[in-house]
Amino acid sequence: RDFTVLLDLTNIQPGDQMIKLTPENVNIQLPSGVKLDEIQPNKIAVKIETVEEREIAVKAETEGNVPENFEIYDEIVTPAKVRVRAPSSYIKSLNFVSTEKINIENRTADFAEKQVALSVSNPKATLLDTAVDVYFQIGEKRIEKSFTVAVKTDEKTKNVKVTLYGAQSLLQNLDAEKLQVSIAKNDAGNETAQVNLPDELQGKIQIKEAKTQ
Repeated sequence: RDFTVLLDLTNIQPGDQMIKLTPENVNIQLPSGVKLDEIQPNKIAVKIETVEEREIAVKAETEGNVPENFEIYDEIVTPAKVRVRAPSSYIKSLNFVSTEKINIENRTADFAEKQVALSVSNPKATLLDTAVDVYFQIGEKRIEKSFTVAVKTDEKTKNVKVTLYGAQSLLQNLDAEKLQVSIAKNDAGNETAQVNLPDELQGKIQIKEAKTQ
């Protein structure tokens, strides 16, 4: 139980190898007057792999839920990737590294978590960067809503279907008359609709589609 046998694998090639153990190729500290005569079993199976270092994307893990009428708009991880050193067979299949769980229970506004620890399941993998910052953008639940806007042209009045995406309360209170819509023709003669949102909705509402009917 006190004996430790040291085996030098310096010159062993990568791959699955069966290494023979002999008194000549192992190193063991023995008491004075004791000689190593034989090793049983005299073979050991080893798998030698090259070690690689790569940048792997970070995934923020959460626990809990935001309130029913809210949602997470975005999760920004800084840095977005971290360096990992691991056996080549493992690191090639590693798509992301997870953070420790971040509690988002009942969160209704943006917040940041600093220096969140990272984890990797394989004990042979080493994280060279061990923590990240995570910023959450949280707001009111978003919906899609379509509006029909009448647009006068030189020829006649045409209807344009405008589909918007944004916070539910903003879209429910929006009147189609507040949308500034124009129709233009491109070089090929095809009509395209252009939408200008009210100033108070700039940056808050996304225009998904604007199509003449």
